[in-house]
Amino acid sequence: MPVSAFLAAHRAASIRPLSDLGSLDGPVLVFGGPYSNLQATEAVLEEARNRGIPPGNIICTGDVVAYCGEPQATVEAIRNAGIHVVMGNCEESLGEDKDDCGCGFEEGSACDLLSQQWFAYSHKALDDDAKQWMAGLPRSLTFEINNRRMAAIHGGAREIGRFIFRSTKRGDKIREKSLYLGF
Repeated sequence: MPVSAFLAAHRAASIRPLSDLGSLDGPVLVFGGPYSNLQATEAVLEEARNRGIPPGNIICTGDVVAYCGEPQATVEAIRNAGIHVVMGNCEESLGEDKDDCGCGFEEGSACDLLSQQWFAYSHKALDDDAKQWMAGLPRSLTFEINNRRMAAIHGGAREIGRFIFRSTKRGDKIREKSLYLGF
């Protein structure tokens, strides 16, 4: 299925917004998980400037906010940079005023307990404008570079909070690709 047909099908199905950036020239920087770390976010953006990568060629794959730190300031830095951002599970949960981050951690685990704390902190620290911005982020960004179509998503094709690692079985990765492409 061509990417244009994929985008049209998902728009028609009223799934979260998707965005096609068209053709990008020059280097593209893709990074994810700023996790409310303002200093690290500023360092990444500064490095992009030093390398001459324009904001239109920078994509953040979500989870701008997590793990305490400086959530509001990190959102403002990302927004002020004018870069593209894909909705992560943290943006989805905070933007929709959910009760947790949607990471799917095992109940009672250390990760679950820590996520409850940072999520409550971030929920209070973010203003309504930041939460509305999060709610409006696209679930996918597609673009072309060097005559190749690319897509940036957060998590899995259907599960925004799914963890996929280098160690994830190849068959699982192929299924994710098939889910995304619709075949």
